[in-house]
Amino acid sequence: MQWNGTLFCTGLLLVSSAAFAEDNAAALDTLVQTEARKVMQENNIAGLSIAITRRGKQQFYNYGVASKATG
Repeated sequence: MQWNGTLFCTGLLLVSSAAFAEDNAAALDTLVQTEARKVMQENNIAGLSIAITRRGKQQFYNYGVASKATG
């Protein structure tokens, strides 16, 4: 279950990093994109969805595909 622990820790990192990021939606988008792609590459993940609630607004980020086999 190391993979689940990695994703959980990454989620915490993204949330805590976002809390200290500039008060700018573009900065948050860049941070999430950079970290998501890094996690996907390091863990050979085909697809990833991230949801962040910030100041009462939800932001959703989707990367990759549902299955590497089907593309």
